[in-house]
Amino acid sequence: MQAFRDMLETCALSDIGFSGVPYTYDNMRSGNANVKVRLDTAVATPAWRNMFDDTMVRHLISPCSDHVPVHVSAGLMMDQPTKPRMRQYEVMWERKPAIQEIIADAWKEAGQKGTLGDVHAALRGTMMKLCSWSKDKFGNVA
Repeated sequence: MQAFRDMLETCALSDIGFSGVPYTYDNMRSGNANVKVRLDTAVATPAWRNMFDDTMVRHLISPCSDHVPVHVSAGLMMDQPTKPRMRQYEVMWERKPAIQEIIADAWKEAGQKGTLGDVHAALRGTMMKLCSWSKDKFGNVA
């Protein structure tokens, strides 16, 4: 550990900080056998932090893993093009009974979902179908 700490100091890397739960590992045991510690830390140089000064690190919650997901969002540099943002699910879509069929068809079209990557792709495809359907049925609601 001392060699690791020395490397952090030599490279001028410092902890970015975080929000969310104060630990990144929970052995999920009960009582005195429970261990919760912060194992994961996002670090950066001062130059990097100046370039991405609105970076945020969040510890999320995972009900099925002993490690919590760590979400790092870094602001974009001014000269980088921005990607179009994926729309969010709209509750108003539920007014149309057809939504159930749109979702079922899109999910089925995605095929086998044996990995988290497959599930992610299926969710993304379903949202794309919903957004296309929404634009047709509701127009631009952004």
